[in-house]
Amino acid sequence: MIALGDMNGNLSLWDATNFKLLSENKVHKSWISNIKFNKKTNTLFTSTQALEIKAFTVNGNGSIKMTKRIKEPACVYSILPIDHHNILATAGRGNNIKIYNLKTLAPQGHFDTGDFYGVGYEMTYIPKYEILAAGFYNGGLGIFDISSREMIISTKTKISQAHVNAMAFIDARDYLFSAQNGTISVWKLDISMKSLNLLREIKVPGAADGLTLKPINNGSQIIYSGSTNQLYSINVEKSTIAPITSLDFNSSFVRVLPNSRKMLIGTYTNRLQVFNY
Repeated sequence: MIALGDMNGNLSLWDATNFKLLSENKVHKSWISNIKFNKKTNTLFTSTQALEIKAFTVNGNGSIKMTKRIKEPACVYSILPIDHHNILATAGRGNNIKIYNLKTLAPQGHFDTGDFYGVGYEMTYIPKYEILAAGFYNGGLGIFDISSREMIISTKTKISQAHVNAMAFIDARDYLFSAQNGTISVWKLDISMKSLNLLREIKVPGAADGLTLKPINNGSQIIYSGSTNQLYSINVEKSTIAPITSLDFNSSFVRVLPNSRKMLIGTYTNRLQVFNY
């Protein structure tokens, strides 16, 4: 099943085999900023600019039922369920990354972000080291140890005061990719030295904000989408970028269907297109 959210708070569910619309429901009053599904608990989480997070159970026919609701003091842009630690991490315009129990959504403290504030659209869980990576509004990157909840690595990007909106981690190389302001930065993570070292920067033609960095082909490539109608592919080994295809709309996200060669492109107006890669 595929879930899409639009600028008006509508949540639509699509069949992942034939791409037919199963259901559409108005679940928020404003833009749905993030959607995550947790298979273990069969829960779909949504966040919004309207200062709330909602949890839904999902039925096979596409129908949903709201089970929990959390009011937040600031806009929420990023939500991330982490099964292994039974937590839901949430972040947005406010300080710190909040932690909730994955099943009950009871508050369980936070990750202290220090001088950094405002987390972009994606946080990244790296199970290889049991850490969480986050990018910030004021041009920073933070690596958090999930067990101790401490920020063990922090660094500033070259583009200060520009949102870090998207991230991707390649296990085989310990490369962390981050996107901000039309630039993709390639970092080498050294967990033993607790450091992130900038290897290179890749400029994206005509793109102001990177919204999605999605690894494909066993991590040898990364798909980039942003505030442009062009999709790009990044060669991880060479750190080069090349256009894949042009769209007749600006993409809001890219998802790759598991066990297939299909890539989904979605928009904030609930439009869905399917590509083979």
